[in-house]
Amino acid sequence: MADIRTAAEADVAALNALDAVCFPPGDLDREPASEDELRNGVQNQRIFVATRGDHIVGFIHFERPTPGHVYISALGVSPQARGAGLARELLQHLMRYLRSYESDALPSISTVTSPRNHPMLRLLLREGFIARTVMVGYFGPGHDRLYLQYKVRVDYVDPDERYLVPVVAMRHVEQLLADDKYVITDLVELPSGPAFEFCRFDRDDLAGLEAEETATSVTFAGTVLAAITFVLGTSLSSSSYPDPARALLLAAVLATTMALVVYTNAAGDIARLRSHAFDLHMRVGNILSEFGGVYPFLISLPITFFVVTKSVYAGAVAAGVFAVTLTIYERSRFSISRRFDQSRVTTAFRGFTVTAPLTGVLVMRWPIASWAWTVAVVLALCSLSWIFLFRRPRERLDGDSPVGRDARR
Repeated sequence: MADIRTAAEADVAALNALDAVCFPPGDLDREPASEDELRNGVQNQRIFVATRGDHIVGFIHFERPTPGHVYISALGVSPQARGAGLARELLQHLMRYLRSYESDALPSISTVTSPRNHPMLRLLLREGFIARTVMVGYFGPGHDRLYLQYKVRVDYVDPDERYLVPVVAMRHVEQLLADDKYVITDLVELPSGPAFEFCRFDRDDLAGLEAEETATSVTFAGTVLAAITFVLGTSLSSSSYPDPARALLLAAVLATTMALVVYTNAAGDIARLRSHAFDLHMRVGNILSEFGGVYPFLISLPITFFVVTKSVYAGAVAAGVFAVTLTIYERSRFSISRRFDQSRVTTAFRGFTVTAPLTGVLVMRWPIASWAWTVAVVLALCSLSWIFLFRRPRERLDGDSPVGRDARR
């Protein structure tokens, strides 16, 4: 197991020496770094190194040609350290860094490698990359390269339509990739030799998918707002309805209205060909809808039932049903909370929130206690919203993909 860290200025000489070993001059399949390329990468903090003791045994170098694009320009492991999955560790470390840096929204990630560089191809293809096209003469005559991109969720690979093409049949490989309907998804070993696995590739309509998601969200938030407004109207027309519960409903109306505004802005973002803020809009809107609209509405319904029936027992039974339902929802995979790693603080807030319908019915007969309860509910919901807005969702890394022997440009 190696330690991975950001390269420092003192590492430049060792990096140049390792690059010369991994990418020897004159090798058609492995392009060495240009003069001062690695020094510039170190200065820009775009090189991660893997160390064992005091020795650098591997590195990964990436660049940012545009704000939304990351290009992996080199991935090298010393001959003595190959075969232990170090290249995969470096690649996954970069992915984790990019998720953290980009607030969980990965940029476009691409790289190139020779069609004959099988260890690098196996690593990339089994870590989620697909080969899109052959770039003839990328580094000069004979230096052909496959252009690979990391698969994003809008890219669709049909697993039922696969083809195996021997790697030596490069003319046929070029024809399939030129069609733009097929991509290379794996490099496999056949008795006759290595072969590329091709899959049919379709691209979803991103703007259409985002527009549908926005329309659904607007409809949902509008429905919740209408229901909250109806209950609020009932509370305002009743002289016996407790003021703290009215205040909670007013807060719910405000939060749900703001969620509608955010969703509407998301629709505008799509219409303006996107500023890459759609995911942020939806995340803010979803959190406002759930913790600012749905939860206060459901918490207030048993109180409304208690006021109408004038029976503490009936209100407590209704509140108990709501509390159990909210608990089941919170523990299900559908809740927003389940997408995040939990701390003691978030667990305490969630526990208080799901029991709020029951405690609300029990304290509404005492003005001071009911106002304290309302403030506590609002603070708990606001705290959960704040935490989940600025915390990255739980990472799910695929630990089952195999590792290539080494990784080189």
